[in-house]
Amino acid sequence: MTNSEQKKIIDKIKIILNDQDQNSHIHKLLEIEKDYPNDVAIKQAISQTYLKMDENTKALKYINEADKLSPGNYAIKYNLGMMHKKFKKNDEAINFFKESVKLNPKFKEGFNILADIYYNKKDYQTSADYYLKSKHIDKTKNNLFALNRLAETLLRLYPIKQNKDLLIEAKKNYQIIDNLTPNNDLILQNIININNLLGLRMDSVLIDKSKNGIFVLDISTNAIKVEY
Repeated sequence: MTNSEQKKIIDKIKIILNDQDQNSHIHKLLEIEKDYPNDVAIKQAISQTYLKMDENTKALKYINEADKLSPGNYAIKYNLGMMHKKFKKNDEAINFFKESVKLNPKFKEGFNILADIYYNKKDYQTSADYYLKSKHIDKTKNNLFALNRLAETLLRLYPIKQNKDLLIEAKKNYQIIDNLTPNNDLILQNIININNLLGLRMDSVLIDKSKNGIFVLDISTNAIKVEY
């Protein structure tokens, strides 16, 4: 199949899935599959559509068919992981998610879901390791939840390991978040709390006053500044 043909199929799938009449999605996708029985994109679309319909057995059938057609496809492994996670088969789900990031080391969503799973299992070290890999891939607002959760996970590790380096790394992470979303009181309070644990009282005072200080006009420079 040429790239042009593949693009036409994907465009058809998008049109179908964007149709307001969701009841017609599966029938239209199955009609396309008759013409392209070995197309991975169609198999995945059918699988996801059945999953939304709570037709779990059919959903698994089609995603497995897609996996056989393209065993090195990281997106398929991820979708298999999400499906097994829905079925409460967490060990199998973890294995598929690990395969997805092995196939694509830049796949932050795979690292994030693994980090979430281990966070919920209270395995904070493994969770932090996966969130850190996600952070290396994306430090922007698009990955804000992972950045925040990484800092939180490092803080949860501190009472266990009593290692102040964890506090320092958590603080750095909150500072990244503060640069991305300035003036977030919760983030600033977290930085203040960490400073207090590190014995950096003056740093905490300066942050606190920057939040609550009085703004005055400096006549000599004609500029607004914070009066402490």
